[in-house]
Order: sequence, then C-alpha cells, then structure tokens
Amino acid sequence: MAGPGKLESLSDAACNIEGVRELRGDLDAAGLRIGIVSGRFHTELTSVLAGDLVRTLLSRGAEAKNILVVWVPGTFELAGAVQKLANDGGFDVLVALGAVVEGETSHAQMIVSSISHALCDISRQSELPVIDGVVSAPTYEQAEARCAPGPESRARYLADAATEVASVHKKIERGLSHE
Repeated sequence: MAGPGKLESLSDAACNIEGVRELRGDLDAAGLRIGIVSGRFHTELTSVLAGDLVRTLLSRGAEAKNILVVWVPGTFELAGAVQKLANDGGFDVLVALGAVVEGETSHAQMIVSSISHALCDISRQSELPVIDGVVSAPTYEQAEARCAPGPESRARYLADAATEVASVHKKIERGLSHE
C-alpha cells in the first residue's frame, strides 16, 4: 500500500459508492502545451528541477516543441511571468519552479506565502491549472535533496500533477455527460 498522499495508480483514488460518477485524469502528456516558469535564484537547484521536470514530461509523451521554459530572476518574480503566460492562452497547464531556503529571517516565509497565494489566484482567474513547484526548505541541504532527480523526485511529482490536472480540465471542457 502507498504511503500517505501517495497512490499506486490513479485508479486507486475512488469514493467506492455505487452510482457515483467519477472523473480522473491520466498521465499521458501527448499534445499538452506546457509552460514552465523558473526562478534563477539558486539556479543550481532550479536548473536540476527544470531539467528533470522536462525529461519526465517528455517520457510521458509531451513534445519538446510544446514545452516553453521561461527564466525569471527569483521566486518572487514567478507570478508575473505565470500571469503573462496564462493571459496568452496558448497553454494547457503552467508550472512555477523556485527554491527558497529559509535562513534566519521571516523573509523566506513571506516569499513562499505570497507566491502560493498569487499562483492560486492566477489559476482561478484564468481557469488554467497552475502547479506550485516552489521548493521551500529550512536548510540548503534539504532544498538540494528535494530538487535532486530520481524516481521520488519533486520534478516527477510536478510533471505527474501537471499532466493529470491538465487531463482533468480537458475532460471537463469536453463535457461530463460522456464520462
């Protein structure tokens, strides 16, 4: 059995009540138009995260020509670029990437909270899925571990989340009566 919050497969999520219709996404990224906005601050972390995210999306069937990676100075600047891409209308899903190490002040918490709220607002206003891929950690070592590639990587989770939620949105747009 999978741990808390983890599924062995998408079909494991079910309410198991007879007669209830359920809608699930899938992990097929074929045809998806994906925008990724990444902060350059801690670029040694965000570059690894972005690269692993793109490789995972490609392994799920996305085409390189349908993926755009936009670089901004830091995590705080993510929202403005994500908003511009959302307004463009050419994407099925957007992913924001950043790395914030807490340090000894509350500045990091303010950045993480602000960007999280902004990304939620952009998603609601644009009716476009926006995935919050900002890695926040108390130490640099923990941030580095969360950005590292591999089967349990944060990038793989973000790719799966982006693909699944974009799939759900497309199914809803096609109409629920056919599911």
